[in-house]
Amino acid sequence: MAGLSFRQGTLYTDEHGRGFLLINHNPMALQSLQIPGGNGVFDCAKATLLAIDELIVIRQKGELQDRGDVSKEVLVQILTEVLKKAGLAEGDRQLLETLLQEFRHE
Repeated sequence: MAGLSFRQGTLYTDEHGRGFLLINHNPMALQSLQIPGGNGVFDCAKATLLAIDELIVIRQKGELQDRGDVSKEVLVQILTEVLKKAGLAEGDRQLLETLLQEFRHE
């Protein structure tokens, strides 16, 4: 997988701005973290895991559009809130903490 990069903090929304933010925290398990929200407001306490096959179905339906990636600063804020509020499994928490540290040191 040398030379590959994973997009982080990709925003998917409908025409009203509702949707979710996607964080690729566990690509080896083909899982991402889905944070519901939109219009600049995200419910970090309701972050859930999203399997790659589920994301493929979402993209195929075409109901949500890829709006690009949020800035690194916004991503750091969201990851910090997810770690405080979401009841994630310890393994997922560790992956997110590692990712957060990487963003803070870039």
